[in-house]
Amino acid sequence: MATLDINELEACINSLGKKFLMYPYNFFTETDAHAFLFYYMFRYSTRAFKIPHSCKKQGKTVLIHREYPTVSKFKRKPKMVRDPGGTRGHYDLAVLNPEFMEVHTIPQIMMAKFNDIDLGNPINLFAAIEFKFIKSSLTPGMRREIGNDIIKLSWALEPFNNLWPRQSINAYALVFNRSQPDESFQNELRMLAGKHPQVRVLYIESVPGKEKHSVVKYLNDWTNKINSKRIRDK
Repeated sequence: MATLDINELEACINSLGKKFLMYPYNFFTETDAHAFLFYYMFRYSTRAFKIPHSCKKQGKTVLIHREYPTVSKFKRKPKMVRDPGGTRGHYDLAVLNPEFMEVHTIPQIMMAKFNDIDLGNPINLFAAIEFKFIKSSLTPGMRREIGNDIIKLSWALEPFNNLWPRQSINAYALVFNRSQPDESFQNELRMLAGKHPQVRVLYIESVPGKEKHSVVKYLNDWTNKINSKRIRDK
């Protein structure tokens, strides 16, 4: 069975970060960031990440999928809570765990329904990834969405009572800011990441202008980081 390397995934995330630092106007929307990460993973990662993997009974599928459903149900108001009476969400990008794929059928892997699936063994995902792209003033609503993304990712890494198992081995929140420098939000994000230490957070400011402004912050336990000074000096 193919073994996935977390260093490879983080190297692809870093390639995306470098592209945003150097060419922030290559990104019009958040989905452009999704597309670039797709490209780097299929172009530069090793065979294990790129090939279709076998599933139970018949059929194959690739590991990387957009808008992959959460196991947990939750309510968003007045604050994010896991609740059986809530609704499921989605991760912007998910990397399936090949071990999970070997023992589940394609319909089960799609996760439209999961009442008949043993989700906890093996764990469903190798990685769950959320993106946020700040292209204008950072509103209270966007701040709340970023916080909710990190909370949702933390739930992917933790079982909840006897209802939902851990869904992912790794979790990433990627925040790209092309609008304006925001040191207060950096501090806010640092505090939020500190409350959820298992979620790896990357925050990049790349603000065009006569004197281009760049900031790169890795929060929590990354194994692979870019040298942002080297990028800025090019």
